[in-house]
Amino acid sequence: MTSLARQLERLKVPGVQSKLGIDTRRVSLLFDPKDAANEDRLSVYHLGKSGLDELYAIIKRSSANSVNEVNERFQLFNSTLFSSSIDFQRSIQTREVNEKLDEVIRAFLIEISTYLYMRPTVNSPPHKALEWLIYRYQIYEYNVDDLIMCTLPHHDTESFVRIIKLINLRDPKSKWNWLLPVAKAGVPLSRKTLITHARADVGFLHLVCELPFQFITVLSAESTEQLRSVIALYTAVCIGVMQRRSEIKEELVSIVVHAVMAGLKSSCLDLKAASYMILSQLCVVTLLSPSVVKSLIKTLTKYVDRSLAKEGIACFALMVHTQNVQQLSPRVLRYLSSVPHLAGLLTSLSSTYNIQVVLRLFLETLVPAAIPLVCTSDETDEMDGGDVDRPCYFSLLRELLDSLELESSLADDVTRQVVGQLAERRCNISAACADDEAIKTWKNLAHSFS
Repeated sequence: MTSLARQLERLKVPGVQSKLGIDTRRVSLLFDPKDAANEDRLSVYHLGKSGLDELYAIIKRSSANSVNEVNERFQLFNSTLFSSSIDFQRSIQTREVNEKLDEVIRAFLIEISTYLYMRPTVNSPPHKALEWLIYRYQIYEYNVDDLIMCTLPHHDTESFVRIIKLINLRDPKSKWNWLLPVAKAGVPLSRKTLITHARADVGFLHLVCELPFQFITVLSAESTEQLRSVIALYTAVCIGVMQRRSEIKEELVSIVVHAVMAGLKSSCLDLKAASYMILSQLCVVTLLSPSVVKSLIKTLTKYVDRSLAKEGIACFALMVHTQNVQQLSPRVLRYLSSVPHLAGLLTSLSSTYNIQVVLRLFLETLVPAAIPLVCTSDETDEMDGGDVDRPCYFSLLRELLDSLELESSLADDVTRQVVGQLAERRCNISAACADDEAIKTWKNLAHSFS
């Protein structure tokens, strides 16, 4: 690289042009260049501060978090980004100072992201606050990734177009160069274009998959209102890239599976529901490796939430159908048996879909676990290992057989399995259950299959 080329490259570094007095233009989200030049620092500060105060009032009213949590976050923004020391210059600060500032800016952009669907005017609280960050901290140069990603959930709005127009997208090496045609045309980014790019660029897909978790880290899993738009983006992109079976690459699947695994564990119910949807689509279009399927089933069943139990069990059933699942581990059986109202959920599901394959797999695993519970107390203790928290498999088996309509072949197989288990283990049913519960159950079982 020649000396002149190095000097030109140096002028591209954020803050250098303004520091050297070369770039005198005033970048603005809300004002045209002529009006922006007439706005002094103090007037832009007051505009931004009023936007911050209005955002605080909005979020405090709608947030599911405690008022104290919201207060703490906005006190941080007030004391840093919107402090009275308005003469701060980023270009002369140390790297450490700018890195700490970047963390706060990222948190603030996440905080306001859900409200960026609003039309960008001087009456819009999030855009007023952004105007100050653009003016004072040059976030269109220093914080490009965070600025674009926090706006991406609203890619089909005027707000997104106005924001990306502030950013220099001309560098062919930039990860955001693909947005240059959108900025030039001044039209919103279509979902089709967004998904096409995610399918072609796994790095971008990874950014989208990480986004909900970054938001949750800042806001908490209970911030339903503020998480809705980013989870919707994540879901639409992941399902979209899985639509074309012929274009599904192994690297793409790996990224999506990693995100889904984390989503299944999340305490954020919207993200968990989104993970069920994405996993279902993934299972329909591709055959996953046995080890991945095993890990996904274990995670899914372990973290089923009571309020999403129906969706979780439906997702599990789809995995069994599409991924050639041959057996369930004792741990998965335990997780499933702990799901509230499992028998009712399976009965409801079987009335709409043919889940005989799922029922066969589950019952084949459940019967051997349930039969020892009607053996003598000494034998039961030995087989249970003294585990007092073990689900009541026998009661679940009885409930399932009372409520489910099994195909004749499956009913015959279950009957033979039960008889075989009893014969092999030489259980004395009447001695095990003084209240004759086991005998009643066996009669019901025989009656059901007669």
